[in-house]
Amino acid sequence: TVWANVSVGSTFSGFSGDLTGTVTPQSLTMTGNKAVNAGFTLTGSFVLVIIVNPVASGSVNATPSGPYYYGTVVTLTATAKPGYKFDHWSGDASGTNPVTTVTMTENKTVTAHFTPYQYTLTIIIDGNGTVLKDPNQNTYMYNTVVKLTAIPAAHWVFGSWSGNLTGNSNPQSITMTGNKTVTADFI
Repeated sequence: TVWANVSVGSTFSGFSGDLTGTVTPQSLTMTGNKAVNAGFTLTGSFVLVIIVNPVASGSVNATPSGPYYYGTVVTLTATAKPGYKFDHWSGDASGTNPVTTVTMTENKTVTAHFTPYQYTLTIIIDGNGTVLKDPNQNTYMYNTVVKLTAIPAAHWVFGSWSGNLTGNSNPQSITMTGNKTVTADFI
């Protein structure tokens, strides 16, 4: 008696050789050497949906690429774009490591969450005066343009900018690509 035992993730497609058909078990009468092949087909293929949140904040590489059959282990690697950092996985993956694995046993959906970096703009006053920031915020997202306007106190004049901003143009803008410190020199 010959049985075709199906493993999880596959289906029996039939015997060939000295047995034929898709019925299992079957009897085989031994009248000499015999050869029997049992054919199995992988279940699937399964779909792996990858979502990046927020859109355009990073990317996810899946290795191997599909199609995915039962039991395939897929390695996911999240890469943040400038101004963002990887935060966590959700859906059919979890954790805060930017590299994780998913075992395909069915269709799966994974979301990679990224968060924007927040940068500080420190203003130092040398002399007497003030500086207006537009927009005036405690922190700024990557690539935010901040307009700085130096306003001298009575009997003072604006001289120049120093630190992460140079020159004597007033007002002048600075692009936030990291934490910045700017000194307004009044004379």
